[in-house]
Amino acid sequence: MTAADVHTPTGGSPSAPAAGTADVDLTVAGTVTIRLLGVRPADRRAVERQYGESNPVGTGPADITIRYCERLDLDDQVLRYLGPGSAGFTDEGFVILRGRFRSPVRVLFPGAEVCGPCELRCEHGVGRVPHLVALVNLAVLARGGVALHASAFARDGSATVATGWSKGGKTEALLTACSRGATYVSDEWTHIGSDRTASGTWEPVRVWDWQLAQLPWLRAGLDRGERARLAALRSAERAAEIGRVGARASTAIGRNRFVDLPPEAVARQGRADGPVPIGRLLLMTSTDRPLTWTHPVSGREVADRMAASLVYERQPLAEIVSAFRFAFPAAATRTFDEVAEREHERLRSLLDPIPAVEVLHPYPVDLGQLGATIAAAERELG
Repeated sequence: MTAADVHTPTGGSPSAPAAGTADVDLTVAGTVTIRLLGVRPADRRAVERQYGESNPVGTGPADITIRYCERLDLDDQVLRYLGPGSAGFTDEGFVILRGRFRSPVRVLFPGAEVCGPCELRCEHGVGRVPHLVALVNLAVLARGGVALHASAFARDGSATVATGWSKGGKTEALLTACSRGATYVSDEWTHIGSDRTASGTWEPVRVWDWQLAQLPWLRAGLDRGERARLAALRSAERAAEIGRVGARASTAIGRNRFVDLPPEAVARQGRADGPVPIGRLLLMTSTDRPLTWTHPVSGREVADRMAASLVYERQPLAEIVSAFRFAFPAAATRTFDEVAEREHERLRSLLDPIPAVEVLHPYPVDLGQLGATIAAAERELG
């Protein structure tokens, strides 16, 4: 076995699911197929929480295969660590050891195949699969589209895509649009198809306490436990501000003043049925000024800016690829180096002809004022 071979998880054809497990497919935004083999209900729900309801395995190949097992068989191999318990490698594969919230996991990761059809092996109980979002985004690129860090909403069959740097106001744009009668398309990641349509995943939406205060219809849907938790955090934050613990503790408490809501709670007018043609782009930007206003930009400028944003968002996966290269220097991973250039070209090709405007606003923003500004921009852009 050569050094270029040892990175690939093996296992042959899937056998019949063990008792209490299933083999299912999830279709992401109508294009990317995630195949779960031998998945237990809890692990299945964790993936469905990001990508929607699963169905029986189809006849075609999958873009991403996740094969579940009771325990990865690594006991007779030396596991060399990369960093303090974050990843490691054996003679036969690269292993991710840290999952969401720094929880311990063991996932055999396909370092050289991240840009093509790939297979991961996960132990049961992994929950959210490490780097699955980044792998799906690469699969979207391979299928002729591009995954954009953006929210999207639709009116009269035309989608508005709100994009920008992290924390620039994308979710705020979605929330205020849905409160004004728009249809929900996506939050966090929007998949732009080769036909310039927008679609997205059906994952939880993080809504902050200050946003809920401006959206009574959304706050009214919270259960008693969520309301009590937020009220307790507000009280603790006020106590920290006036007590000896000071600003650091107050800031730490404030970071938890949010709820993760199911998208159907946000989708006041329902969800778009399938991909929606994109009519306009909003480049969301938070500023140090108290006003909310717009500034003309082109679709190409949005593409050029977001190309850099996507590189930034992919940094955790890039770090894993770098660690894999250390573990298996003879393995071919050059395709990953070409992703940024391909992405930039794809963004320019798809976004250049779409009318766009930059929406500048303070943070936190008055959602009513933001909604009025966005509505005026939509009318102007057509």
